Amino acid sequence: MVANITTVGLAVLVMLAAIGVGLQVLPRLGFKFDSRSEALAFSSGVGFLAQIWVMIPLAFLGWLYPVVAWGVMALFLAFGGPPLWQFLRQNTPGAAGWLAEIRWPLRILLVVGLFYALGYLIVSLAPSLDGDSLYGYLLLPREYARHHSLVVVDYAYGYYYPQNGQMLTTFGFLLQGEALGVTLVSFAMGILSALVVYSVGRTYFGKAAGLIGAVVFYGMFAVGWINGGAKVDLAWAFFDLLGIFAFSRWFFGKERQRRWLALAGLFVGAGLAVKYSSFYTIVALGMALLVGSAWRQRTTVKEVLTNILAFGLPISLGALWLVRTYLLTGNPVYPMFNSLILGNSAGEIGANQYDNYLLFPRILWDMSMSWIAGGMGKPVGPILLGTIPLLLLFRAVNWRVKWILFFALITGSIWFLGVQRPRHIFSTLALLSAVSGYAIVLLLQYRRPLGLILVVLVIAALGMNWVTWARNSLPVPESIAYAAGIETREQFLDAKLGEYFWYPDNDIRYYIRDKLPLDARLVGVPSSGAAYYIDRPIYGRLLRTGVSTQATVCDLKAHDISHMWVNFDIIDHINALNPTEKQPAYWPQDAEFRLAYLPELYSNGRQSIYQVRYPDALDCSNIQLRPWYP
Repeated sequence: MVANITTVGLAVLVMLAAIGVGLQVLPRLGFKFDSRSEALAFSSGVGFLAQIWVMIPLAFLGWLYPVVAWGVMALFLAFGGPPLWQFLRQNTPGAAGWLAEIRWPLRILLVVGLFYALGYLIVSLAPSLDGDSLYGYLLLPREYARHHSLVVVDYAYGYYYPQNGQMLTTFGFLLQGEALGVTLVSFAMGILSALVVYSVGRTYFGKAAGLIGAVVFYGMFAVGWINGGAKVDLAWAFFDLLGIFAFSRWFFGKERQRRWLALAGLFVGAGLAVKYSSFYTIVALGMALLVGSAWRQRTTVKEVLTNILAFGLPISLGALWLVRTYLLTGNPVYPMFNSLILGNSAGEIGANQYDNYLLFPRILWDMSMSWIAGGMGKPVGPILLGTIPLLLLFRAVNWRVKWILFFALITGSIWFLGVQRPRHIFSTLALLSAVSGYAIVLLLQYRRPLGLILVVLVIAALGMNWVTWARNSLPVPESIAYAAGIETREQFLDAKLGEYFWYPDNDIRYYIRDKLPLDARLVGVPSSGAAYYIDRPIYGRLLRTGVSTQATVCDLKAHDISHMWVNFDIIDHINALNPTEKQPAYWPQDAEFRLAYLPELYSNGRQSIYQVRYPDALDCSNIQLRPWYP
């Protein structure tokens, strides 16, 4: 329990250090804010961006050591401490007044939001069971911290992506370990993203709208699922939202100060260096920039170009990761457009579930109401954004709403052509949440009975959503026992990891960890499973029988594979999905292949560990090999 309290305390300390740096820097650059929440949101963004920028050269230089990370923390606290102390001293008394201004139905909504935060915190403190995190988002930062540099971990998912989010997780690893890494990149970023939503709503629609919007966004299924691992989507949403917010200060403002454009470019570029989804935002804001400059402001061509440079140049700082991706894969935006850039579609993002724009209403319904959202990952749920059409009941609607909806239309249309996952448009969903809050506030003001009924329904929907999320995401009593310090890490993993048939069971995990050599390199067929907890390099491959025996064995030898983990339960599951496929579909199913190349070392039910045996006469001179990308 002491370790978990320390984790929470360190997460708060890192956030305060970031806020202090932002409070020191932004006023010196001439930025003025309309509210305390706005100052906190932008200051925390600048501070976390500074932390990441410090981590990047340290990673390339091989200086990722705990003592260096603590030195960075000390410098941040020394630099930002004075303005942070002054800000807290002046504004802390105002928090009580802020709570007093919230009326009773919204107070209940705030309590619901606090329940979400508590559940998300408990999940983030427990060892992660999220597959992508164990295969990449946790694995990469751990290896960076272990090797003290930005090493190429070619068996980890996403090692070729921009690494801003992983740098933040690595910072947590260096300060304390895995728990702080997850807490910083998921829980802390989720809280700060909700803060930005509140700030947007408060600035343009009022405090109540901001509060409702923040809770609506924070209560989405997709947000809850991200908190259970080290995925970087909420870190991306935080920076991307700040970029949109800063751009809106230029677009909606009377003075049109270019410093806001530069700050917007800086944050959107930071988002791009976390996740490619910022491309959607860049396109939409680029269109808004041209509209705002050439049509609304009617500036000269020179001023339009100046605005473009003010916004575009800071974005290029985030695009530097694309150079690294190009050097690793030959495609600066791998795995997008592989067939166009590399001449082959290996690893390229596959087709989406829907490819017809006429089906857009259906995809929104599925994403909002279905538990697994069809083939689109975790859903949005509950469908509180459906309150937005209620704005049609009012004539004098805030003029900014139409621009926000236009932005959502542009990003949503581009997203429809990309990867159809709710988490890839978090920033758009966040803006729509603020508009949803505004619609509910108008009902409370002008049609109060209907507004109160709607608030009760919102509270009920969010409450049921929390129960559903907790039942599926909060492994009670293990998570609570672990958070309370009653259960050890190994006890938690023994109880929970073996429940998932796609992970190595506990006996297999212990065998690989304790019996195989430290330099063992494995292939997991057909998945690497919980590579993070195995603590050995393990590559996820399919090893289909459509590739010749010689090519398969040569491919394994080229990557120095010494052992193989085979999960026949997963193979049976995949075969059941493709009953017409030729059997055996995978080489480990073939008895003759196993006899020739895979002497068995250990077996436990439907999972086995093999040693890979290479014939002395193996000739690979005529085999064309391709690199492996997880």
